[in-house]
Amino acid sequence: MNQLIHLGPSGSTIEVLASATDTGGAASLYRWRLAASSRGPSPHFHTTFNETFVVEEGRSTTSTARRGAR
Repeated sequence: MNQLIHLGPSGSTIEVLASATDTGGAASLYRWRLAASSRGPSPHFHTTFNETFVVEEGRSTTSTARRGAR
C-alpha cells in the first residue's frame, strides 16, 4: 500500500510509490501533487543521490545551480 503524506492546509500531497526498502536501496519513487499556491521545497541539494522530475500537468521552475559548484 502506498503511503500518502499531506503537506499542510494547501492540499498538496506526497505519495510514496516505492521506497528504498521496497527496491533494495536502488531507488525511491514519489508522486508530488502541489497546489497552485505551493512554492514547493526550498532550495537544497543532495550529495548522495540524484533527483529526476517529471511534470505531468502545469508548469514548474527549477534551479540546477548549487552553492560552491564547479
